[in-house]
Amino acid sequence: MNGSIENNGSGHASGVLVWMEFGREIHGVRSSTFNVIDDLDPGEKADFKSDFSYYELPTQYDIKIECADYKSAHPSPVPTPRNYFTNHGPKDDVFTLAIDHMFPTTLYAGTQTQGVFKSMDGGFSWVSTSSGLVNVKIGSLAIDPFLPTTIYAGTYGTDGTNGATYKSVDGGEHWIEITNGMGGAYIFSLVIDPLTPSTIYAGTSDGVFKSTNGGEKWRMLNTGIPEPYITHLIIDPVTPTNLYAVSSGISGRGLIKSTNSGGDWFVIQTDFSNTPILGLVINPLTPTTLYVGTSTEGVYKSIDAGENWNAVNTGLSNYSEVDVLIIDPVSPSILYAAIRDKDIYKSSNGGESWSALDTNLGEIFIWVLALNLVKPTIIYAGTESGVFVLNK
Repeated sequence: MNGSIENNGSGHASGVLVWMEFGREIHGVRSSTFNVIDDLDPGEKADFKSDFSYYELPTQYDIKIECADYKSAHPSPVPTPRNYFTNHGPKDDVFTLAIDHMFPTTLYAGTQTQGVFKSMDGGFSWVSTSSGLVNVKIGSLAIDPFLPTTIYAGTYGTDGTNGATYKSVDGGEHWIEITNGMGGAYIFSLVIDPLTPSTIYAGTSDGVFKSTNGGEKWRMLNTGIPEPYITHLIIDPVTPTNLYAVSSGISGRGLIKSTNSGGDWFVIQTDFSNTPILGLVINPLTPTTLYVGTSTEGVYKSIDAGENWNAVNTGLSNYSEVDVLIIDPVSPSILYAAIRDKDIYKSSNGGESWSALDTNLGEIFIWVLALNLVKPTIIYAGTESGVFVLNK
């Protein structure tokens, strides 16, 4: 028997089956056969054919149609997220963001394959500012706090030997390489001394490097570092002789600290030394308070400059991987955490409890978060699909 079926409804039908029962009923059962149609959109037709053998000519057919799911063409609207991020570019993986301290509508984005981009309207339009960059894989950016037209960019390579540091003194228009003494290490993190901005530290694949003359010359500072592979580096904004870093390597990973401007380092003992640390932030007003985001154990907090740590995960849904962690520079009791394949979570009480920010980012991977320094409710997310802006 041949036939056809048409979806005369107003919605999508999925998992459609056409059943045919035929012949006489024998012991309460009739012979049957079926065709799998799969899905049918409104108005769509599909043919079916039933081949069978029967000991007598069937004189009666009963056809029935089943489908696993039927979705209305006019479903109830999905609620708009409370916090809607907009994307205005650049169209690339954005690994790092830096915001001008004096003019916070000016920001810079470091991308995976296209160098540095600049926005002067709060992230709503972008222009490429990569003249002079031989290596365009940007992993870190830092802006001079006193002279924001001076910017530093750290790059990474593909074979472990061709990273570099660059400097611009004209707001990113032109760049020069400043890698004297650094070799070709990947530059994962750049921090500037907030009191003496000619002093710069770099966390690299070869350890910690320091320059005291604006990047013209660098020297290695690895004394006491168990694994000279530094993925995160931060500086105490009140006492900049104190630095913290994440040391990663084959034999382990963990936090290290220096109290003498990087002269030597010691390991901070923690309960999460066997899980990768993906984020490290310091309270700008009370720098004895630090937070880390981990890949398997959520967020930890220390209130005694790293001596002791406690998990602060209440309210985090599936907090196994905290990819990004940032702190509000104006109200440092407010923190944001980007959870892998989930959402951005917010804490307003120093990490004691968290709640979902309810955004439209969904499963977009977030590499970095940044806050407007004057109005921290404006949030920037550097993602695998460019920069998203929440302007509230």
